[in-house]
Amino acid sequence: MNYLRIVFFGAFLFACVFFGLDMLEQAFGEQREVYVIDGILNYWAVFGGFILSSVIIVYCVVEILNNKSLVTFLRKGILVGCIVIAPLLAIALKEVTLQRTSGYVECETLRKLSTRFSSKTYAIDNNMCMILEDNKKAP
Repeated sequence: MNYLRIVFFGAFLFACVFFGLDMLEQAFGEQREVYVIDGILNYWAVFGGFILSSVIIVYCVVEILNNKSLVTFLRKGILVGCIVIAPLLAIALKEVTLQRTSGYVECETLRKLSTRFSSKTYAIDNNMCMILEDNKKAP
């Protein structure tokens, strides 16, 4: 059963890394003409999923190697990781990304807001916003 957990949470970890790399690239990569910044809950979910998956994988590996259960490690790792560390990382990374967009124009028509996903699009100028809007309307 632990092997199945490792495979499942390994895939989940890979997905979190995939989405997290784009967030890190926006915050620390080269300056872009357009930024699409996700909502804070999306950042929190990526970091929380990464930490959760990592803790569960470590727990399963230790359980396989030592044949003993470290339930307190699992509980504390998930609580501290997902409730303390993940939101702090999410807030910090979002703030760094928002700092990079100072001086940019928000494309109001490209804003997405729903119960499951939200994002704001920032462009270097109004002309770029119009180009993005036209590209969105085109089939």
